[in-house]
Amino acid sequence: MSAVVKYSCSCGNVVPLETMYYCYHCQKIECKFCITEEIDSYFCPNCLDNMASAEAMQNFNRCKKCFECPNCSTILTYSVKGEELYFLSCGYCRWNSLLCDLKSDSVASLASLPITPDPPAEFSASLNLVQKEAKELAMLRDLRSRPKSYRRRILMMNVLAESKEKGNLTKPPLLISELDSILEKKYEQFSLQSHKKAEEEDESLPDYILSGTKPLASQPHRRRLLTRRSKHCRTCDKLVVRPDLNPSKIEFKRLHIAISSVPNIKIGYPPPTNTNEILLQFTNPTHSIVNITFSSPPVLAQHTAVIQSFLSETWITGLPDEGDDEENEQEQQPKDNPNYILSRKENRLLIRVPLSILEMTEAEKNEIENNNNAERRLRFSLGIALKYTPTFGEQSPKFNVEFDVKTPNEFWIKK
Repeated sequence: MSAVVKYSCSCGNVVPLETMYYCYHCQKIECKFCITEEIDSYFCPNCLDNMASAEAMQNFNRCKKCFECPNCSTILTYSVKGEELYFLSCGYCRWNSLLCDLKSDSVASLASLPITPDPPAEFSASLNLVQKEAKELAMLRDLRSRPKSYRRRILMMNVLAESKEKGNLTKPPLLISELDSILEKKYEQFSLQSHKKAEEEDESLPDYILSGTKPLASQPHRRRLLTRRSKHCRTCDKLVVRPDLNPSKIEFKRLHIAISSVPNIKIGYPPPTNTNEILLQFTNPTHSIVNITFSSPPVLAQHTAVIQSFLSETWITGLPDEGDDEENEQEQQPKDNPNYILSRKENRLLIRVPLSILEMTEAEKNEIENNNNAERRLRFSLGIALKYTPTFGEQSPKFNVEFDVKTPNEFWIKK
């Protein structure tokens, strides 16, 4: 059985919990579309040199010391030949910078040598010609898609402009049939010119551009820089994620992700064998006691089941700390209903949720009964409101959880 559990964001997106963030100021979970990113620093992933924003822009977001192989994109190493001849070499494809006459008498001077940007100038010129031709072709297609009245008006304006330049404004007006014939001649003339230009450009292009392969002795590339970014809540502009500026450290100064603040819900095992219930396992990632209030959200079109009335609220203990007395904490909480609460173990809770299966159409029933490969998934939602003890704020996070469970055909045939 495969199951997908997704959480709903305040913006309406439904995404997995692992990709969401938690804002302690707004007390809500947020997807990646509800946060803003800000670049804190630039760094090279190879040498881990940190670089300021102005310096990174000046170097076109490239490292000053590290190079990539133009053939296989492997990081190049500095090699020496003799005593005073330094060059770049690739340990994977055996390419070296001597093929393009890139060498120096020291490592520092070799790293500071100006390298022709890729693609080369001849390729950039050819690319500009192709882009210009594409614009002309787009204008031609747009003109052809217009109504005839519009095309005649544009053509008449061009004819009047040409007559005005030649000083011949006494010429009698053109008929509609004449305008159409002129327009067709314009189309044919433009098409012939386009084909001739394309053939001339194809003959002038280098062989390696036409074949789609790069020359073996092309210039190496400087390593692209990566960024470290801080993330802010779009509503309150508070920091949600802030990395360390040191590229060699993987720790975060602030990391408020939803999976470390919101209970993780999974489909319990064994899988559902009848149409009356399903098991849900809650795991509390915090050290606080979490009170959970359940609700029934509206039924959507893709739902195949709805949750019947069951528990209104329950609680989950947090991760145990040294010196905590779990037995006293559990005695202070209300007693569990054995019809729904199956087990409690540390910060995990297993509950039974009663379901009511929505009616299927006759076509769906026949397909499930006759086709063994037919698949009908169990889809339903559950509304949840959380309250932490001790509390993180005045508000309590509220969200809906969408369940999508793959079930065998026997699950539906028994109904």
